[in-house]
Amino acid sequence: MSYLWQDGSINSTFMATASGTYFILIEDSCTTISDIINVIITNDAPTVDLGDDISICIGDEITLDATSNTANTYLWQNGTTTPTLIIDSEGKYIVTAFNDCGRGMDSILVNLMDCNCYVSVPNAFTPNNDNKNDAFSSIIDGVCNFSNYQFMIFNRWGNLMFETTDITREWDGIYNNQAQPTDTYTWIIEYELENGITEILKGRVLLLR
Repeated sequence: MSYLWQDGSINSTFMATASGTYFILIEDSCTTISDIINVIITNDAPTVDLGDDISICIGDEITLDATSNTANTYLWQNGTTTPTLIIDSEGKYIVTAFNDCGRGMDSILVNLMDCNCYVSVPNAFTPNNDNKNDAFSSIIDGVCNFSNYQFMIFNRWGNLMFETTDITREWDGIYNNQAQPTDTYTWIIEYELENGITEILKGRVLLLR
């Protein structure tokens, strides 16, 4: 039986003194076999980096990755021993990585946030220039990444008084440079979110002077 290592040595054993890829070829009169191994030699304890503290949407999950090139075992605060951990709840997550030279530790704080989109509309406004409730617009709460947005206001005869695709624009009760009278007006909001969800909202608003 003969042996051949990657450096040309022919001994049956090989002393690995540096990190690298090691290869052996073994032959006898009947067959030839080979094997390969990657060896990492270090004198340092492992380092772990879970990244900055983060926020995730309620209902979502993320994977925390503590993989270290110099670690051979891992331990999370819940007893998990894999280098990665899938989570869907908030809290402080701690991982310790070990090798023969020592251990390294890191932690990350995960917060949950409501990523839903909420669109609401007041039921009255008073455009009398007193700087209190002088304009009418939709109220946007939550995470609303609109791909399309349209806001329309009609009078009781169906005439379009106001229209915008800008969520920051407000109606001040003016149409064709004329202050509109106290009355009930109908509004319609149509919007589409980046995730494809489309909504049509309708209602009435009282203009008071």
